[in-house]
Amino acid sequence: MESGTIKTSLNQPLEVGETDHTLENMVVSPTQIRVTVRSKDIDNTFPYKKYALEVAGKTLEGNLWRSPEGEPELTVLRFERPVDLEITKETPITFVAKYKVTQHGSYKITNNKDDKIPLHPI
Repeated sequence: MESGTIKTSLNQPLEVGETDHTLENMVVSPTQIRVTVRSKDIDNTFPYKKYALEVAGKTLEGNLWRSPEGEPELTVLRFERPVDLEITKETPITFVAKYKVTQHGSYKITNNKDDKIPLHPI
């Protein structure tokens, strides 16, 4: 399995001008592709609700997993790799994300008066 695994360091912002999330690395194994996203703040959730990889003309839908290493600022996006999908180091892989949800303020009620409390519709 190790011989069929490709590890790539990305270190790119999630989107141009984005400073809160960084695409850190990608691991392509015979069974799946994992993309690790690092957040600046441990309370920042991954902002997109749908994400996929476009690889050699195929679209792979992803699932979000929290990092098992106990690092709350890490999120791992996992994409199941079809058996017939051949990937080399030269194969172009495009990350596509849709339905961005921007969180404003804090969802935690604290004693700090500077924290913003979300508005709830009546």
